[in-house]
Amino acid sequence: MNGKVHPQSEGYGDAKRELEMLSRWYSSSSETMCVCILASNVFGCGGSESFRSSGPMVNALIRKCYSAASSRNDFHCLGKGIAMRQVLFNEDLAPILIWALFHYEDSTEPMIVAGKEVTISKIVEAIVETAGFTGRVCWEKEDRSVRRRTASTEKLNRVMGTFEWTPLKTAIEKTYKFYASTYCSQ
Repeated sequence: MNGKVHPQSEGYGDAKRELEMLSRWYSSSSETMCVCILASNVFGCGGSESFRSSGPMVNALIRKCYSAASSRNDFHCLGKGIAMRQVLFNEDLAPILIWALFHYEDSTEPMIVAGKEVTISKIVEAIVETAGFTGRVCWEKEDRSVRRRTASTEKLNRVMGTFEWTPLKTAIEKTYKFYASTYCSQ
């Protein structure tokens, strides 16, 4: 966690840095050990606010696709789809957090938890296929997004060993079904 935070991520990135510094300070100045687990681009089922238009990227795209399909409109996506993101299914994060609660004891640096890196266009493809969307997917002509926001999961792999990640398509299918049955079945 060094270097300057990209302007598009300033609030979010600075908050993570502050959490990491607070965890280290608290551990060094008290008898309570405080560790910092930083998760990246979490998406999935649950949370009343998780499907808002500015919410987690994958959840927001699911909402937009569902809305476009329901209204028979085009599915508009920001950027060109070439940017890469590490997305993390919340059902994969949960067991890692439980494991960390009992086994992770390094308060000197955070443990980063991030999924595999994938292009935004691949995420959109999986959503469109899951939704059965037959309309047009429209990308912007100009790409204003940061191309890559890669977080190193080296420490997670070293301390926890191998982890069986849910395939992206399966995670999107579960999340889409949850959204459709919870928010759209009234």
